[in-house]
Amino acid sequence: MPLIKHILQIIAWEGLNPYLLKKKQKKRYSFPVGFKGINLGCGMDNPTNWLGIDGGISIWLTHEHPILTRMFFRFFNMSHNYSSTTYINKANHSTIIHHDCTYGIPLDDNIVPAVYSSHFFEHLSKTQAQSLLSECYRVLKPNGIIRICVPSLDEEVTRIKSALQTYPQDVTMLQRFVTTDIVGFNSYYSNHRWMYNFYEMKSILESAGFSQISEKPFKSGNIQDVALLDTRGGLHVEAIKI
Repeated sequence: MPLIKHILQIIAWEGLNPYLLKKKQKKRYSFPVGFKGINLGCGMDNPTNWLGIDGGISIWLTHEHPILTRMFFRFFNMSHNYSSTTYINKANHSTIIHHDCTYGIPLDDNIVPAVYSSHFFEHLSKTQAQSLLSECYRVLKPNGIIRICVPSLDEEVTRIKSALQTYPQDVTMLQRFVTTDIVGFNSYYSNHRWMYNFYEMKSILESAGFSQISEKPFKSGNIQDVALLDTRGGLHVEAIKI
């Protein structure tokens, strides 16, 4: 089973998915009337009335080929958290575009009321993140709001400092920072590529043109549906397009 899963993941992620995303990279979509905003890198956790944008092969497979999804679902990483029926039902109640965000956002200028993203930007290089934030600024309406949630670099630094208190006599706590037990297939987005504290996030948002940048508590802020959108802790930052 592990070998079959590994082979299928390579075929899907390294062969089929890049082809599908490249083929559609210049396709443009209409922003649905009445929707509250876009949710970047959402996976299947996308609320009703939010337009999700995600480049995962499972997004395309589940929306376009639910029968194949049922057949191969046991090879999905999500099979540890959902049944195939639950997963497909989540897809049927979500509006999600299968698109690689590093190609930009496939929408017109000044059309989106809000942009949300949770635990996605840290999987981009800093250059990619800067480019995507410029795209967020472009598609947002004037006075539109962006909210980004990422793992907190401050929290990681605190953990490192704590681990160093027992070093060099005890190296156990430091192991998580210098080793990995990951085996098998890793996609491009499996790893963290750039981490943020508030000052780094503020700087990159300012470089894209955003103003009124502030840190917000978990499930609290000025964006609509924040209590529904926030599902993971970390650093939460909001900003405005003036």
